[in-house]
Amino acid sequence: MPNPHEELVVVGDGRVGCAFAQMAGPRTRLVRRGQAVTTEETENNAYPIIVATHCSDLDAVLAKTCKTRWKDLVFVQNGMLQPWLKQHYLQDNTQVLLFMSASPENPSEPKGHMHVRGGRDSCAWGRWADTICHIMQKGGLQCSVVSQDMFLEVMVEKLLWSSIFWLLSDALGGLSVGEIAQYHKCLVQELTGELLPLALSCSSLPSTISPTALHHQLAESEMVERLCAYSRGIFPAVPSKKMALSEFDWRNGWFLAQRATPCHLKWLKIAGIKRAIGSK
Repeated sequence: MPNPHEELVVVGDGRVGCAFAQMAGPRTRLVRRGQAVTTEETENNAYPIIVATHCSDLDAVLAKTCKTRWKDLVFVQNGMLQPWLKQHYLQDNTQVLLFMSASPENPSEPKGHMHVRGGRDSCAWGRWADTICHIMQKGGLQCSVVSQDMFLEVMVEKLLWSSIFWLLSDALGGLSVGEIAQYHKCLVQELTGELLPLALSCSSLPSTISPTALHHQLAESEMVERLCAYSRGIFPAVPSKKMALSEFDWRNGWFLAQRATPCHLKWLKIAGIKRAIGSK
């Protein structure tokens, strides 16, 4: 773990990036869109480079980062990141799953303020996992270091949640996630039954992780219970359609690229997502 005199870099000046910069302390350098991340060629004095951007900005982040420092990139994005990581030989990089809100519940709160959501701890795995957990704990947020297989299990869960609940919320007239979990659990189960097998068959899962083993751990009924339990924990939350569409290729669009399934297509059509289903 770096000592307090060592520098950290946070890429992205949105709410998540500002929150990490605030938690990490005054030696943190905040990198904004278009700025160089690092040009350092040396292996000495390595420190984590926390990437808190949209998925669509990841290629640009790599282009602005010296290749010798790619191993220090820490990814906190949602969605199916594994194919992109594997494509760029970054599958062993540190990843973080955040279970919190980066939007202030009170407009007077600062941009870097974050709230824990749904009683869930965030989790991290990889080279810089201990450091990330330490930074978050300094900010009063719980984060646990987990194994790679446990991380992938939670990643699949969050991918399903972020693909299913915004879609049902929008298609059903703006219902909260708690209302969906309480009154429309059968719809969650229907979509989970279609999408869970697609996530578990992803060819970009590390070769050491058996999709069959993951499937055994993530039985459909158990997954539905976990998705609904988290949603009841943040009962009044209404997911952002704008955010879901900005990350569409990494969420619902990724599932469509694997296979266009009837229930998923039906709800996309009801939600008016014509650009996604026009060729299906």
